[in-house]
Amino acid sequence: MSPEDAAIARRPPAAVAYEGRVRTDGLAFVIAACVACGGVRPAPEAEEGACAPCHRATVARERARSTIHEPFRSSACDACHAPHGPAGATSLVAPDPALCVRCQPDVGQPHPPGERARCTACHDPHASDAPGLLLAPRAALCGRCHAPAPLAAAHGGYPVDPPRCARCHDPHGGGRAGLLPDVVHEVAGQCALCHPRPGSPAPFARSEAEPGLCLACHAAAPPARTIVHAPYRAGPCTRCHDPHASRETALLVATERDLCLGCHPGIGARLRLALTHPPAREACGACHEPHASTERGLLDDAEGALCARCHPEPAGWRRSRIVHAPVREGRCSPCHDAHGGGPGLVAGEPGEACRGCHARAGAPRGHAGADCTRCHVPHASDGPALLSGPADARCAGCHEPVLRRSREKAHGPFATGACLACHAVHAQGAGLVRGPPGEACLGCHAEVRRAEAKGGSRHAPYAAGACTFCHDPHGSGRKRHLRQETALLCLSCHAELQARIRKAGAVLHAPVAAGACTECHRPHESGSPRLLVAEPPGLCASCHHLGSERMTRAHSGAAAPAGRCTACHDPHLRGE
Repeated sequence: MSPEDAAIARRPPAAVAYEGRVRTDGLAFVIAACVACGGVRPAPEAEEGACAPCHRATVARERARSTIHEPFRSSACDACHAPHGPAGATSLVAPDPALCVRCQPDVGQPHPPGERARCTACHDPHASDAPGLLLAPRAALCGRCHAPAPLAAAHGGYPVDPPRCARCHDPHGGGRAGLLPDVVHEVAGQCALCHPRPGSPAPFARSEAEPGLCLACHAAAPPARTIVHAPYRAGPCTRCHDPHASRETALLVATERDLCLGCHPGIGARLRLALTHPPAREACGACHEPHASTERGLLDDAEGALCARCHPEPAGWRRSRIVHAPVREGRCSPCHDAHGGGPGLVAGEPGEACRGCHARAGAPRGHAGADCTRCHVPHASDGPALLSGPADARCAGCHEPVLRRSREKAHGPFATGACLACHAVHAQGAGLVRGPPGEACLGCHAEVRRAEAKGGSRHAPYAAGACTFCHDPHGSGRKRHLRQETALLCLSCHAELQARIRKAGAVLHAPVAAGACTECHRPHESGSPRLLVAEPPGLCASCHHLGSERMTRAHSGAAAPAGRCTACHDPHLRGE
């Protein structure tokens, strides 16, 4: 081993630097060089530690630039370089441009064609102070290969403005000769049609202001199209169109979607929703005119006809017996968002689209703000009110436990499935009952209301309209659909009386013992106090013959006093 190789082998691994030479005359040098990199190819996250000792100055200088190639930024040197190679070589893992195309598959064959095509002819592989990792600003870069005089001759004698080269020429390849894109303005080679003659003081000025210049060749929108796109009305055609060449149809300066969403960010937000309308997602021009239209929103046809191009169903809906007004009028947008929204592209939360129209007509938000389509067909139906089936069947969809109850001895409307006789499906009160409390019941039970006019005392639940406090509105199998047997029902409120009745030794009045509260009391109202059927002694005399011998004996031989029996007797029990 030579003294020089021995000295290198004794140096610490981090101090071994590649000095632009490959030693082939000493095994120790090879071993030392391998040890400097750790002996193995480093993982990407550790690569900076392996490459930096030899390339520290290069790394520091390049990372100070404004635009940095991502693999270089993340120290993934082996994404492009092999760890070993001959002296002075870049040791790429693949040749340029094949290496670059691995990450940039949309880049075509760069110019010039043939063997000289190299990405690094224009781009710095590590970092740059110019956009796109260019080796120099665009104007200076193009001028390295393209001299001004030949370029002017190729452009009809007009001087070339280097910063604008990429407006017409694709540096990575075009669909036409001269690296021109696929779409070129048909008069692009006749510059004098739009610009002053070559050699004029301002050769790139327009010979006429927009839109007059453009309309000299392109016909204006017909006057009947009264809905005009704002940019078209203002006149700068070049706001949307490139006057020379473009990669997009109609010489658009960007993709149709990006161009439109640049002015309509709200629609862009809707197109980011989970459910979007395919035409809106793909091309605005599928539904909209770009310049002017006779239809609102610049639609290219009447709304109903436009939607029917893809959705033929409305023709069938219009043959139904009941057709939703917007469908009948060919208006889809009152309910649907044509760009993006919820299921079925319905605008807003379930029910909101419906209430947008029907709230104005006086329909409340009831039924817990439910999804209207649970009961209604939104487009057309053969049933009333656009119901998707018979009313009781619609109710059964959610209220099956109630409907499973036996309909024998059931409340009349419930027995016949006439839910709407008592319930208003859009009401907001408890149980969706029609009208103020009690009104739904009194609408049929008029005899109760007639008696009410004569009443002097009223049962508290009845006065509050709380009929269902005592009665089951669907049916209970008991007389008058009471929720419990009469005595239990009454005592559920009159707890003090219940405690007295159940006290040991209590002797109950016969009606109380039989649980026949209504023998003496009316359940709703009465012309007598305490809801009594009649005032004593008349009420008592209906069971007790006040002039009988037995009654005289009971009163120690005296005739029963013609007064209030309850002055001496408790009407419910004795023996306390």
